[in-house]
Amino acid sequence: MVTSEPAYRRISHELHNLSASSCRWGRCVGLRHSCFCRGQLWTDQLDSLRLAGPERDGIETDGFAVSDLVQDGSLLTLHVAEFADVADPHLWMLKQPPTFLVEALRDGISGLGEHPLAAALAAGRIGGVPAHEPDPPGYHPAQADAYRACLGEGVHLVRGPPGTGKTTVLSRAIGDLITRGDRVLLVSAMNVAVDNALLGVVRVKRHQPGDIVRVGPPHLREVAEDASVSLPLMVKARLADTADRLRAVEAELVAIKHRALQLASMEGGLAGFDSAAYFAALKLLRTPGGDLASAQSREEAARRSLALARAAFQDATAAARTAVALDRAAESSRQRWLQADRLSEEVDQTRGAVEHREAAALLAQGTRDSLRQELAGIGGMGAVKRWRLRERHGELETLLTDADEVAADAARSATEARATAGTHIAALDKQITALIAGIALGRKQAAHLAADVTVRQADEQRAEQRSHLCETEKTRAEEAVERAKLARDLTQRCEQRGWPAQFDQAHRLRTVVTADPARKSALEKEHQRVQEEYERLARDAQSEIIKGAKLVATTLARFRTNPAVFEGPYDVVLVDEAGAATLPEVLLATGKADRAAVLLGDFMQLGAVIPGELKDHDRADITRWLLPDVFQHCGITEPLEARAHLTGSRSGWWPAGSLIARALAELHSELGEKTGIVTPYRATLEALRDVEGPGGGALAEVGTAHKFQGREFDVVVFDTVEGGAGARDLWMAKAHFRPAASSWPRDGVRLFNVAVTRVKTRLYVIASGERVKSAEPGTALAQLAALIGTQPGVRVVHAKTLITPPTAPFTFRGEFGTALADVLSRHVEVTEIDDERDFYRTFTEEIRHAQRSLWLWAPWVARRVGSLLPALRAAADRGVRINVFIRDDTDQLQKKPPNQKLIADLRAVAHAVVPMNVMHQKIAVIDERTVMLGSLNVLSQSWTREVMLTMRGAHFARKLLAHEHAAVFAAPPRCGRCGGDEIEIRLWKSGWVWRCYAFACKTTPKGGTNAWTQHIPVGR
Repeated sequence: MVTSEPAYRRISHELHNLSASSCRWGRCVGLRHSCFCRGQLWTDQLDSLRLAGPERDGIETDGFAVSDLVQDGSLLTLHVAEFADVADPHLWMLKQPPTFLVEALRDGISGLGEHPLAAALAAGRIGGVPAHEPDPPGYHPAQADAYRACLGEGVHLVRGPPGTGKTTVLSRAIGDLITRGDRVLLVSAMNVAVDNALLGVVRVKRHQPGDIVRVGPPHLREVAEDASVSLPLMVKARLADTADRLRAVEAELVAIKHRALQLASMEGGLAGFDSAAYFAALKLLRTPGGDLASAQSREEAARRSLALARAAFQDATAAARTAVALDRAAESSRQRWLQADRLSEEVDQTRGAVEHREAAALLAQGTRDSLRQELAGIGGMGAVKRWRLRERHGELETLLTDADEVAADAARSATEARATAGTHIAALDKQITALIAGIALGRKQAAHLAADVTVRQADEQRAEQRSHLCETEKTRAEEAVERAKLARDLTQRCEQRGWPAQFDQAHRLRTVVTADPARKSALEKEHQRVQEEYERLARDAQSEIIKGAKLVATTLARFRTNPAVFEGPYDVVLVDEAGAATLPEVLLATGKADRAAVLLGDFMQLGAVIPGELKDHDRADITRWLLPDVFQHCGITEPLEARAHLTGSRSGWWPAGSLIARALAELHSELGEKTGIVTPYRATLEALRDVEGPGGGALAEVGTAHKFQGREFDVVVFDTVEGGAGARDLWMAKAHFRPAASSWPRDGVRLFNVAVTRVKTRLYVIASGERVKSAEPGTALAQLAALIGTQPGVRVVHAKTLITPPTAPFTFRGEFGTALADVLSRHVEVTEIDDERDFYRTFTEEIRHAQRSLWLWAPWVARRVGSLLPALRAAADRGVRINVFIRDDTDQLQKKPPNQKLIADLRAVAHAVVPMNVMHQKIAVIDERTVMLGSLNVLSQSWTREVMLTMRGAHFARKLLAHEHAAVFAAPPRCGRCGGDEIEIRLWKSGWVWRCYAFACKTTPKGGTNAWTQHIPVGR
């Protein structure tokens, strides 16, 4: 599949759904980041790593490339740019197709052609001509033979258990090979094995610079940090100039980051600093007269002024009171003078009245005299004039008569008024003289006392005002002193904590930080450009370094996926821990050897990791080429002397033991009996964990014999994990007390004894009947075999009669066997095992017989769905509810237009088609009773090899549907924002959520994404 953009998968969650490991972050600080991983970790899968946030969006744009990686067990140490700043860091890996390594292996083998060494190994023929070399000093014969095989010709198998010096032999042989000019490929299935063999060569220091290269992430730090061996360090040495430019840009970005952090730290440290208050206080203290001493001096002066003002005010008040008292005493004198003045005024008025009368008399006389003169003048005129003025003459005579009377009356009145006034004035003068004679104070003295009161009261008022003013000045002076004290304390406290200097530094730094974002964007682009240039040059340099090396050390997986490593050529190929690799991997590596291929390992150690469904497969190609290791392929079996060191491997065991143990526990739980399930191996416990149930103790307790020592149970189920005759003997089969036995078989007897003596009423032993019958004399299983058929309380129930397809012939089970089979039927009954050739016939038949419901989990929808639509449509027409879960259209394959068209056709038939982000389940559940489960994608399978199991059991089907939250997930709500039905399911840290994926709804005006989401109330 070709994709238009990188598809990353997060390897920090969901161990069960990813082939990569699950990592939870420990600490992430500075240049190096560390994370602890759980599960199987394949460092050959960890190319193209990026450090980014928890969401897929922004991995390419906002993530940071991992430039170096060191693995130490479950600890990964990653090297990223120092300026990398991710709030919630997660490790993401560029996702390769699931079959990437297998396809590389297939393509590599198909390109081998007629290679003599690979052909010999494929035929199971080993051997060749060893080198004619003397035994190295200190080597025993077997070690010397292995050493000469490495320097000789042909294909050789070397068994090297732990402690036999295999690594020493490898180191010596590799050193001699590269010294004489041979080119060597050292590979292993495990990184640690490559490093251990390589480390011995490196420590001897017989190589020249460039002779050895370690390709891939080393497991050992000593190898990872050796610049003469580690490929990343060798590349860095070649690309020093580019690396310097990259570091220079990185240093500037780091400086920007550090400045921002420094400013944030400073601002955090200045949280209690009020810069405005500080500088105001500083200004006050530095203002002339504003310091505390000056303020205190002014306060003291104000106090003295106030004291003087208050004394002056008291004196003025006393003087004013005295003046008022004197003025009050002079009031009677002033009243007498006023009375005298009123009498004098009356004298003046009387005299005025007399003078007025006399004036009136004079006026009357003047009027009379004027009339007389006018009348005399007319009389002195001639007769004619007198005749003419006769009328006027008559009027004058009349007027003169009246004027005489008026003048006489006025003269008389004036004379009388003069006489009366004289008497009255004389009386008044007498009163005035008597009144004045009794006045104590003179007129001026009394007036002076009144004026003195006004002056004294004005003085008192001014003194009071002066006192108030001084009091105000004193208050102001005291406030100034208080302000000066506060300012002094504030400045001293701030300066003791260094705040002013820090504030000044932060102010200067803020100017730089404000301008940094513009530079940061340009620098990040420059860093990306130089990083890409470095990676491009690094790829070229890697190829040159690998091609120029005399020893190339890597894993088998990286050997076939790295073109420079795979191209070779190599004179000698050394495969360490060959027993832990699959036969095709070893064949491919052997095919790259021109002269010799030496395969070293121990068939008593763990073999290659092969899926359990393949181990039980009877296909000839699988059993011939995939299941056996290289030793078994060549006909080498374990020697007798090695059997005492067998481990508790469960290879070859029929996995129904765990299911039978669970059924027994459930059966006796219904009878009210307490059950304990015992197994010799901790690994087997994981298959039995569901027996304990939530919180432990739901059906039974599960543990090794060590856990149950000293305990007793009504019923004990002892799963020996011993397979049939075709499987090798395990711990319980080898447990004995024979003479000269080592501690391991003796401990097995003790474990067996503890397991079978924990019981009160009934003991169940799960083991291969063939293994028990053929047990070696003296072993614990032989003792068990002796009881069968000889003791009435011992009986045998064949497991194959309990778990069989319904088409198998009827087998009599007995009362107990029937009860146990009924319990098992509640869980699962395997009816069919189909590969990709037979599955669709079985599946179509199941659809045709469906009556109520069909639940389907199929990640991808492709052309295959077209062949199923008629059967699905017919099922829907007869009332079968069809619910389908598929991947959302963020998947590269799913979002292609042809696939979207097929999804639309599916929606037209199914009742619900619900997209789920990154789902990978392949499940079909029919009528909540039949389950089809395996590796085949029902709606898109085309050519890949797959397997599917058909199992019947309502209990199992309902448990599976409940685990998948089927009922809830099949009923998505409408979008709470747009009201649409384009709803998908996603799993976030907070739990499951509904998410609207309608483009118009989730896209912001600026082109970003802000989708509507709603929490789904289910568990994770």
